[in-house]
Amino acid sequence: VKGLNFLCDVGFSSRNDTFYSLLTLLSPLSLFFLQVIAAAKCGFQASGLELNPWLVWFSRYKAWREGVRRSTSFHISDLWKASFAQYSNVVIFGVPQMMGQLEVKLANELPSSAKVVACRFPFPTWVPESTEGEGIDTVWVYDAKTFRSDQHRKTGKTSS
Repeated sequence: VKGLNFLCDVGFSSRNDTFYSLLTLLSPLSLFFLQVIAAAKCGFQASGLELNPWLVWFSRYKAWREGVRRSTSFHISDLWKASFAQYSNVVIFGVPQMMGQLEVKLANELPSSAKVVACRFPFPTWVPESTEGEGIDTVWVYDAKTFRSDQHRKTGKTSS
């Protein structure tokens, strides 16, 4: 939950917006619903993607018990098939083997105003705007403006 604590403390992406969304991905089983519920309590419209239907149903129940059912959504979904275009913030607990592929997917799909928090493992080529913690408690914060402009420079594409 360290990534979410950091996110709530700094206000994350555009707290001046009337709607700000957060997506939690690949969280350890014990943290999945806690992260989404904590984000909702910080004022986010919070979502979680998970393949395990039992965990999704349990998370929906926990959100109802915590009084944040209307500010949360939990989806049975494969992250590689889901679209990230509607999210302004993403918290990810990835593994090193998939961070490169996820880096490309997020850069292609997130809006330019998005922020990404990576917990435990950084993205391979993105430069974080800030880092907090150490060891397995490290979180890296990335700004889409930076990683999207870097991607466009590398591929020769212009930003839209």
